Amino acid sequence: MFKQKKIYSVGKKRCKKIPYLFCSLLLANLLWFHHVFMISEMTMETTIMSTPSIQTSSPMFQRPQQCTMEQLMKVRSQLSPELCVLSHVNHIPYNQKCTITTATRCPKTPWIDQHYWERYNQHYESSPGSLANNKKSSFLGITIGCNKGFDAINTFRMGTFDESINKSDWKRAMTDNGTIPLHHSVCNQDAVEDIFQIPQPDSSAAARTSNQKESPQGEMHCVEPMPATYKMLSKSAENLGYAQKGFKVTHAAVSIESGEMLFSAKGKVGVENQGLATCHLGKKKSLSNSTDCVTVPVYSLKEFVQKNVKADKSDPINMLSIDVEGFDGDVLLGATEEVLKRVEYLEFEYNWMGSWEKQHLYDIVEMLDASADMTCYWAGVDRLWRITECWMSYFDIHTWSNVACVNRVRVPKLASKMEDIFLRTIEEDYGEKPAWIKKGVSIEEDRML
Repeated sequence: MFKQKKIYSVGKKRCKKIPYLFCSLLLANLLWFHHVFMISEMTMETTIMSTPSIQTSSPMFQRPQQCTMEQLMKVRSQLSPELCVLSHVNHIPYNQKCTITTATRCPKTPWIDQHYWERYNQHYESSPGSLANNKKSSFLGITIGCNKGFDAINTFRMGTFDESINKSDWKRAMTDNGTIPLHHSVCNQDAVEDIFQIPQPDSSAAARTSNQKESPQGEMHCVEPMPATYKMLSKSAENLGYAQKGFKVTHAAVSIESGEMLFSAKGKVGVENQGLATCHLGKKKSLSNSTDCVTVPVYSLKEFVQKNVKADKSDPINMLSIDVEGFDGDVLLGATEEVLKRVEYLEFEYNWMGSWEKQHLYDIVEMLDASADMTCYWAGVDRLWRITECWMSYFDIHTWSNVACVNRVRVPKLASKMEDIFLRTIEEDYGEKPAWIKKGVSIEEDRML
């Protein structure tokens, strides 16, 4: 739509004749002026060919309007394109200097904690005879690429308000009481103190109501293809009794279609940089010769849900998290509208590897908006930058980053909360530039400077 490929190719040719840094700045501004022109055209089209809003009987948070030029400029000042373009023209996305990477590589999402605190109050503070009290509450979460399981455990705890589910016990089980080393967690997901804090009743009346009601039933799916990691996940869930509570570990991969793939049988438990592409060369060998790789079943997300999820088709998927080393787009494309419309909140990674190499974030965000009523944001540390209706051409540069999307129809309060955080984020004053732009540090490190 924005003809990025043509602009990039022209920029690369020019970069052979002028210094790379100057070229990156030139290319960034070329992308910007091209984007301004396209925004102007789209605004005129919207004015001339406006359509009435769709009426719905369900309460919903309205689809966000297109960002104003002032808002786009603020986003651009905080997520400056220069280092992203430099990484692109030099073919070094792995240097992690792009500001979108440094701002979003290890997000912290307090908006989700707040959302589930509100659900906790709604669940426990209703009167004993009310309809809300009599209706059975449930939670359904799915983590594709579960890895060491710490994020999934925290999600399960959050959705069921079960204090017995915790990272400390999980870490002891996954390490077999410290005898098995886990692969390093890039974003410190294994930090036992970083856990959802379950609210405590603030009155005797609330406490009495709490005692009369059961915690929500939980169904948490932890899908992991790496053989060594899967074995420890499954063993830990059984030993701690989490499996009996609804924490289901599945040895499988999820992609655009079902079948079989080879995955590495080597490496530490919880290795984070291996996935569908690791045994690519091994696919050309017979299984008897490919001793380092084993065959693992692959499902489309639609088939996985049909086969493994016990909840009724009318029930929402409260949380869907995807981290599959570059194949996140394939997972979403294999989900179909039927599954995506059920998702309340979605997180996935965007980068340069795997199928993302030939896919475009713009297309995925547009699909989620059109088919599942979702608004998507770059997710940082208590900060959000809207992507839906705030698209800028340099967002299409493939770089490691995290995206969070919310269903405007199913969870309008959460959608409103996330939009408010976006509006607050772009009003933050950093002086000249945020430190994560000037120094190439993470957004979390910036808060410590």
